[in-house]
Amino acid sequence: MSKKKYNNKRFIKKDFLTQEEYDNISTQASAAEEILNGKKFEFFRSLLLAAKDYASTCILENTVKDVTEEVTISENIKKRFFTPKKVQIDELSGQYKLINKIFSDLQYFIDLKKDTDEHISNERVIINE
Repeated sequence: MSKKKYNNKRFIKKDFLTQEEYDNISTQASAAEEILNGKKFEFFRSLLLAAKDYASTCILENTVKDVTEEVTISENIKKRFFTPKKVQIDELSGQYKLINKIFSDLQYFIDLKKDTDEHISNERVIINE
């Protein structure tokens, strides 16, 4: 929301949106609604939820272990990679947080549209053309 003005008659703060800003809010809300609830994105939601469940299960059940990988480059050369348990847990918790953030951000766009429409109907937000 851009410019702010005060209505002297009612002493209520009013916000002004351009039609372009309102259209942008509507477009984002529509896309977020489709991603969160539409059949087209059911596979994507399932994929994210499965990754989130995997991360939480690994951390909660303490199944993460130190990992050592050995890669053979040639007959005489081998390279070892070591990933400590703490690093893996940090990555899994980051993955879990990111997935939660994606879902909450999408819900934010839907809620923003609902709130904006409510404010418009209550005349707290005015759309300038």
